[in-house]
Amino acid sequence: MTATCVATVASPLQAMSLQEAVTAGVTAPPQTIIVHGAQADVMTTLQLTDPALRAAADRGRGVRSRQARLAMLLRAREIVLGDPFSQLAHLALAGRHRRIVLLEDGASALHAWRVLASEGALARVHERRRTAAMLGTVAAIRLSRSARRTEVVVVGGLPVSSELSEALERRSIRHIRHDFAWARSVELPETAGEHALAGATRIVLGSALCVDGHIRRDVYEKWLRDRLGGEGDVFVPHRRDATWALQLATDLGAHVCPSGHPCAELMLRDTPDDVVIHGFPMTAALTVPIVRSPRPTRFDVTHLVGGDWTPAAPARIVALINEIDAIARQHQPPGPTPRAKIVPA
Repeated sequence: MTATCVATVASPLQAMSLQEAVTAGVTAPPQTIIVHGAQADVMTTLQLTDPALRAAADRGRGVRSRQARLAMLLRAREIVLGDPFSQLAHLALAGRHRRIVLLEDGASALHAWRVLASEGALARVHERRRTAAMLGTVAAIRLSRSARRTEVVVVGGLPVSSELSEALERRSIRHIRHDFAWARSVELPETAGEHALAGATRIVLGSALCVDGHIRRDVYEKWLRDRLGGEGDVFVPHRRDATWALQLATDLGAHVCPSGHPCAELMLRDTPDDVVIHGFPMTAALTVPIVRSPRPTRFDVTHLVGGDWTPAAPARIVALINEIDAIARQHQPPGPTPRAKIVPA
């Protein structure tokens, strides 16, 4: 039997984005959700979603082989892709679907949308492998051709410039922005949100920029030392954070949130208004204040300068992070309170 809609998710943020797309009416609940990547982390967020999505994720667990997953995606009338840069997504775009929906996944979503608005390759911003870039080019061509004969939609909650939205529309790709209605209202268990961060006075969000080789280790280490060590300090590591960073936070006396926590938008939704959140330029600096609005959010974003980056950091990564930094500084939230207080390091 051919499934009407099949979705793929590979991160907690993609799982939340899928639920937000369903809540906003952009797509119906998929019959099957294929979870690839860190299963435990993704399932932590999926367990908070609607019963229909939890059932779809359970069905997806029974589809174990790569061939079976691809066959299901190729036959589906509608596919919802959490990671358009994955090889699974690239191959799935060879199908003749009636509808294709691309979910938001933080900074990579901004990169993907800019690629789709131009004629670039659907390859990760830090991708160096020539073969992957070639496959990404083929995938982008397939998606562009699909947009001429079927409906292609990108959906997310990030603030996007009118120029980018119009560029997508010119290529027959609809951009739909949701307002995090689900994240604002979902009931969180005691293992997440304000319960997991009880007593915090300062929250430091970890980053994968160091472990990915983009910023220098000594820069990240000093940044952590400057912000952790006081009473009430909490470190929320990135799901791919460096092991040494978690150990350093522990040695400094900070409470380290255990792995398997939901995405930042849910973790930080109910924290007290006077808690200060620290992070490098990241999309959470844009989305967390939206989820918390109209309550104020004290989000201190550290500006990265030229000497902070490693020589190996791709220019596209630097440009993307600087773009997020600029958006965080310029964009104002709905309502009477400032979206974020941005200060340099």
